[in-house]
Amino acid sequence: MNEYKISVIIPFFNTPLDLFDRCIESLLKQTFKDYEILIIDDGSSVDYANHLEQKCVGQRNVRIFHTANRGVSKARNLGLKESKADNICFIDSDDYVAPWMLEDMYIAKVDTGADICVSYLETVKDFNYRFSRNYSVEILDRSRERDKNFLNEIILRGMNIERNKCGYLSCGPCSILVDSRVAKQIDFPDDIKYMEDVIWNYEVFRMANKVAKLQETLYAYFENSDSATHVYKQSVIDERIKALIEMQKVLELNEDAMQWYALRILCNFSMIYYQYGHVSVFTVSELKRAIEASYKTTYAEPWDKILVIKRTKNWEFKYKLKFILYKIRFLPIICVIRQLLRA
Repeated sequence: MNEYKISVIIPFFNTPLDLFDRCIESLLKQTFKDYEILIIDDGSSVDYANHLEQKCVGQRNVRIFHTANRGVSKARNLGLKESKADNICFIDSDDYVAPWMLEDMYIAKVDTGADICVSYLETVKDFNYRFSRNYSVEILDRSRERDKNFLNEIILRGMNIERNKCGYLSCGPCSILVDSRVAKQIDFPDDIKYMEDVIWNYEVFRMANKVAKLQETLYAYFENSDSATHVYKQSVIDERIKALIEMQKVLELNEDAMQWYALRILCNFSMIYYQYGHVSVFTVSELKRAIEASYKTTYAEPWDKILVIKRTKNWEFKYKLKFILYKIRFLPIICVIRQLLRA
């Protein structure tokens, strides 16, 4: 029998201390009390590591693990291994949560008999977001075709789904509560730098028969303009292509997920356009580089496999249209020009 109802796992690597303090304080103020916090320090510098110890001194339900820098996947996997709880929850070290997050998610999961509980998150740029409690649960059953398709869409599109009044449903492991009997069967892939969380989510959700969806914003996702996904680098594009190839291997036997996988490809190289959209003046060489980069990402191995598979006959019309435009290599140019006009 486990010691706690919930383990909250926080991977940490040199996170700005004011952001981490806001994160841990939001967890220590939870209305739910039967939980532990596992902080996995992934090789932070001495000053940061010491701050973790000082901040959490005297907190009996907090355990800190200091390791060499091995990446976020290995940090999360260590947290899964060391968990002593019935349920698993992940939080990024620069985000913060509602005081009642663990309580509402646990009640929703237990009352519905679900394997997973998901809730909404909102993107923030400061500490001033005010959560509003509005408990309401919807049950998603994988045996129902509509629910199965929606679950695939959540996982493979995530925050690229149009937001509603509650915010976004995350495609990563944050803002969800997973039964540990499910979560501990799946490791985060540690040989890729991007979308490892999406692959883990897909595997976990695939094992879940029932999901409780809370119509409530419980998680504040801090937008970091200095992160790798907001800076154009060729190495970032190469890593994204590598991640998409890995995702293809996981999804290739599931025709239901192929539509959303194709969209995931589109979402990934659309990041290039997002980055260029913040440039005040485009030069001809910059525009050319953006288009070339989009071609490399779009027509790399994963997309070529979808072209061969030809699983588009059951897709919605708007996705078929995008597919056709991509196939003739026209849509990337439209996207870049649109960003050019916005600049």
